[in-house]
Amino acid sequence: MDQLQDILLSFSKQRYYDLLELEKSNQLDEKNRETFECYDEIACAQINWEMKNKYSQVLKSYYLGKLKESDLWIKLDEIAISASKLQKMTRQYSFVISPNLKCLELHIKIHDLIIDCEQYAEEWDDANFKEEVKDLERYFENFKGQFITDLKVILNLILEN
Repeated sequence: MDQLQDILLSFSKQRYYDLLELEKSNQLDEKNRETFECYDEIACAQINWEMKNKYSQVLKSYYLGKLKESDLWIKLDEIAISASKLQKMTRQYSFVISPNLKCLELHIKIHDLIIDCEQYAEEWDDANFKEEVKDLERYFENFKGQFITDLKVILNLILEN
């Protein structure tokens, strides 16, 4: 994470463009590949940042009780998949955008939230007996407090800009 943050602070569109061109021509050495992967991660984070309004709409819907946990995961995952596809297209055409300094923070928080939702959905699917379902519901009620706190952090991060 520290290396990503350092590269974000000194992000060079020209350097990323040059790395994209090296990658396309299969000329990336080990050191450049590592730098390229960091730049690529930042580019993906920036695309997620550009989609922050979509994330915000979904998170607000959940917070207001309009979405269930399982639907939240599906909606967040759909946005993340769209962001990933868009990032692949920008790579393909060597389109480089300047990142917002908060894009990594949002990217990581959204990623963690999707993983938490996915784990909950998997555990729910695996619960076969009423007692397991009750245990899972109790677990989620405890987990939900942290979950709501994380949602507020993400929404505040989005709304600050």
